[in-house]
Amino acid sequence: MDAIIKKQFDNLQSKDKQNQYDAFTYIMEIVKQEVDWANEVWNQLLEDLDHNDPHRKTR
Repeated sequence: MDAIIKKQFDNLQSKDKQNQYDAFTYIMEIVKQEVDWANEVWNQLLEDLDHNDPHRKTR
């Protein structure tokens, strides 16, 4: 995973909702094509399914 993608995933946890939204839309655009870093974020995405923050759950 390159630094730009890593930063976008970090921004998903930002307290600034606009940063979260921008990161989300960036990631959603990128994953329209196959990516080679999916395994690097998979466990975090699974953990977020049980998170009490509804935004994290839906991502």
